[in-house]
Amino acid sequence: MFKKRLRTTDAKNSPRGPVIWDDPYGTNFSQRTIHGDTTAKYAEMMRSGQWDWNRPDAPLDRIILEDGTKVTLDNRRLDAALEANQQRIPFIDHQARHPLPKAYRNDAYWRAENVRTWGDVLSIRTLNNRLPLEGTRNRPRRR
Repeated sequence: MFKKRLRTTDAKNSPRGPVIWDDPYGTNFSQRTIHGDTTAKYAEMMRSGQWDWNRPDAPLDRIILEDGTKVTLDNRRLDAALEANQQRIPFIDHQARHPLPKAYRNDAYWRAENVRTWGDVLSIRTLNNRLPLEGTRNRPRRR
């Protein structure tokens, strides 16, 4: 079934790229576990309307693999959105082969890992979580 993109805002709304409002249920997780206290707090804020999805830092970074699979790097917020039954949330999509922005590459952790692309980041995240590159549809266990 064909699904159209729901809404795209101006790229200037986020310094990281164009914001795409999309159904969160079509995005895989890149982690097996997440911090439960933070996630529960986020979910409650989303349910009550206190969560501001229009903040510049609100969109979730999402990697698009060559086969079209979508995998988030922002697992807590995606899990909270699913718990709060959010129908559309903002994402910033990154092709796996695209270079990682300099600000990210200069981060001490990513520099030590010698990452160059968004796919490198996803590969490290999923490998550290014993997941395939395409992540998992299973919601992470809260710890």
